Amino acid sequence: MAWCGHPTEKRCSLLPQTFEDDLILRMKDMCKYLGISQSHGYWLRRNDPTFPKPIRLGKTAVGFLASELRCWLMARGCLAH
Repeated sequence: MAWCGHPTEKRCSLLPQTFEDDLILRMKDMCKYLGISQSHGYWLRRNDPTFPKPIRLGKTAVGFLASELRCWLMARGCLAH
């Protein structure tokens, strides 16, 4: 099972870990995945302490795990269990 990383979650029992959950989404793709604008994505990253932490991919590049984004959405009640 994938761990959410959400401060109030112990374990994410949503779905078994799959290849899709292991995907690392760059900022633009993460915003498409969540259905938000890029400016709102940057705002969430800076101002929402529950938002998944980015993974450093290079000197300036970051990405987000799809499994952590899915858990974050479920914790907010935006996705059905």
